[in-house]
Amino acid sequence: MSDYTKMQALGMAPLRTALRVRLMRLYSWTEALGSKKQLATRYSPFYFEMASDNLIIASKAEQNLALAQDELALAVQTAPQLRPGGEIKPVGLGVRVQLVLPEVIFTDLYESEDFGKKAPQYIAYRNAIYLRLASKLAAVSTQLVHMLGGAAAPVKQADLSSLKAYEDSNRDSPIGASLGRVTLMGNRMAERGILGLEIDVPMVTAQSRAALSLLRDTVWALLAADGAITDLQAYLRDFYADKLPTWLQDQQSVLAPPATPFKNLPGATRAFLAAAIAAGADVDVLDAKRGVLQIKRHKQAALVVGGTVRLNNAAAQELSTNRLARSVILAAAKIPVPQLMAYSDVETAMQDFAGLAHKSLVLKPQVTTASGQMRLYPQPVSADAYRAAITPLIADGGAITEMFVAGDALRLLVLKGKVLGVLAIDSASVVGDGRSSFSALLERRNAQRQTLPYAPLTLTAADEAALEQQGVSADTVIARGTQVYLERNSRNLACGEHMNGLGMLDKSYYPLAVQAAAALQLKYCTVDIVVRNSYAAYDASNPDQCSVVAVDAAPDLLEFANPTYGQAQEVVSPVINAILRTQKKK
Repeated sequence: MSDYTKMQALGMAPLRTALRVRLMRLYSWTEALGSKKQLATRYSPFYFEMASDNLIIASKAEQNLALAQDELALAVQTAPQLRPGGEIKPVGLGVRVQLVLPEVIFTDLYESEDFGKKAPQYIAYRNAIYLRLASKLAAVSTQLVHMLGGAAAPVKQADLSSLKAYEDSNRDSPIGASLGRVTLMGNRMAERGILGLEIDVPMVTAQSRAALSLLRDTVWALLAADGAITDLQAYLRDFYADKLPTWLQDQQSVLAPPATPFKNLPGATRAFLAAAIAAGADVDVLDAKRGVLQIKRHKQAALVVGGTVRLNNAAAQELSTNRLARSVILAAAKIPVPQLMAYSDVETAMQDFAGLAHKSLVLKPQVTTASGQMRLYPQPVSADAYRAAITPLIADGGAITEMFVAGDALRLLVLKGKVLGVLAIDSASVVGDGRSSFSALLERRNAQRQTLPYAPLTLTAADEAALEQQGVSADTVIARGTQVYLERNSRNLACGEHMNGLGMLDKSYYPLAVQAAAALQLKYCTVDIVVRNSYAAYDASNPDQCSVVAVDAAPDLLEFANPTYGQAQEVVSPVINAILRTQKKK
């Protein structure tokens, strides 16, 4: 009776997809950098330093095959960051795949056996199953390599008839050097047990989910093999009733370049993931749809949710979302803020509007987490439009009317008393070229945004009304150099331009952002300021020179890492290091 027949009798056939895989590739540094500084990989499951400047890059052991492939691909992309200026190149022909059977298989099989009085030790029983499976895999490894697109000649295998025979005959081989070579995982395997199987296979196995699935499914199917297999593909078709990975019929699709790793993760989360891997941390993707990561290094752990981290205490985080309280605190700290009025009923707001009708205004919900959107009115607004905009804000918890501040809008990222980055920001708009319609310009902008990646700009009824006020429709050809804005609200501000602003703001404004963060007791935030002349030095005695108009305690770092214009700013890694920094021993 085969091992698989026993497993099937215990209802274990569905555990085929629970078989964990780990991908490993060997790389070398292409240049000597003079410094042999230890890489920050001590706690990382992705990087393992070897002698002679070699580096093993690996995924974690995953049941989700796509997750394992994405982890390896991202770790390879990130590796050059381990040594600034260094480059890596692959060594060997392929990738090593480690395969681990679920432990419950061994425990349940052991408990179900009728050993009588001569029950073997559990470790010996478990090792015997792995040895039988390894022998079957070694016997068909050449066929398997060819099915995976490789053309390597048969390799010399270690003796897998017993653990002692294996240990006596096995010789170390570099990762990926001998395609089809089967080895065992583990240390002191007679005492601690075999941990799993290893096989070197063509590199395509690390790029194609179908190819990796074929490898995993082959290992599982071999548990049922009773004799020699002369035609592996026929055996697999029979075992799986013709349900094999479709790539066998379309190998060209497998040989295509691999997709962007973690392409379904939010962009900001992907940036944190890459920075955490480069920082030598262990990372688990807990929820890909919401962008939830758990990052661990030594005894430190942190969560990233949707690209945000918790570096601020809960009270400061909550306070920062209340625009009224925030403004009062900043004003008390002698930090310039726009003049504002807070309203809790519509009629009072409309009474005051009589004196504001000629002003340029900004309407905001009192709490930033409220559903209402901020709206900017650089030009005087009608009473009807003002009532229509402020009514839902008041119903949702209160409204704030600010005096509109004209000037350059800049966003400063503050981390523990230092400014890490600067963005020049502008609401969503298009710039005419004298030949293209507004809709064509918007389509062009969206194509650019997809490459960053950012969400596309979509037109709402309010956007169309804003265009009409500017004398523009979707079919209007926009004059060269003319800037046409969508409605100026919080959505379109977030979807607007985020340009590298390091050279656009005098550094004398940096202390102002740091002071604003300190006044709100925030260690980590962005501070938005509007400056009349961003190239002129800040003068604290001139309150009209600039204003702090917003503070965000959960900033989106993707804006800095992937600006719509200008060079990227390295801000993600310092944030990762800040949340994982360990206490120095005294």
